[in-house]
Amino acid sequence: MMYKYFDLTETQRAWLQNTVVPAVERIVESAKSISLRRKADDTFSLLIPLVPFSDPQTLFNNSGGKHKISRFDFTEFETFWHVVYEIKGDILNILLLKNKSDLYDQIYQFSETLSERLGKRVGGKTGSFISVLFPGYCLPPHRDPTQERIHIPLVTNDKALFSTFKGEDKDHLETVSALHMEVGGVYSLATSDWHSVINGSSTQMRAHLVMDCRSNIDTVL
Repeated sequence: MMYKYFDLTETQRAWLQNTVVPAVERIVESAKSISLRRKADDTFSLLIPLVPFSDPQTLFNNSGGKHKISRFDFTEFETFWHVVYEIKGDILNILLLKNKSDLYDQIYQFSETLSERLGKRVGGKTGSFISVLFPGYCLPPHRDPTQERIHIPLVTNDKALFSTFKGEDKDHLETVSALHMEVGGVYSLATSDWHSVINGSSTQMRAHLVMDCRSNIDTVL
C-alpha cells in the first residue's frame, strides 16, 4: 500500500533541490569510477546510507538483516567505501561515504521535523538512506524488513513507477498497483509487502530519500 502524507513546504523543497540533490549527483558521478557488481543486467542501483559512522564493519554490525547476508565485501576509494552485500542471491551496492560534511546533520534534523509532524519515529540516526536507480533499470519484486518507510522523491520522471503485488511466492505474484511518486511529496509505503521499482527513463536517474518509520515516536533508529 502507498499513499501520500502531505506535500513539502516551499522551504523544504528548496533545501532538497538546492542542497541534497546536487550532493547526490556528485556522489553518483564519483561512483562511475567503480565497476558495480550486479547479478543481472536489469538491476543497477545504489544505496547511500546516511549514518554517523564511516567504516564498512560498523555498517554490517548495524544491519538489521545481517543474518540474511551471504556475502559481504568492500573496496576503499578516496571518498567512499564500495560495500557489496548479497542477500538471497540479490546484489546490493552500497556507497558508504567517508566524509558526510553537514549533509548527515541536516537530514537528521529534517527527520526530526517529520517525526514531530507525523507522531512517528522517522529516520533517526541510522534509519535514513538515499536510493538511486539508474536509467532503464529496475529493482525486482522484494520485501523489506521494515513495516513502513517514508519516500521523498529527489529526482524522478514519469516513467519511474513503484509497483505493489499480492501473493506469497515471488514467482507467482499478482500486480495490485503501479504508481508514480512526484517530487515535493512525502509518501508512506508498506515495504514489508511485495513491491518493485522500475525506472523506464533512458536518460534520467531516480533518486529518493528513504526513511524507516516506526509507530512509536520514542523508538530509537
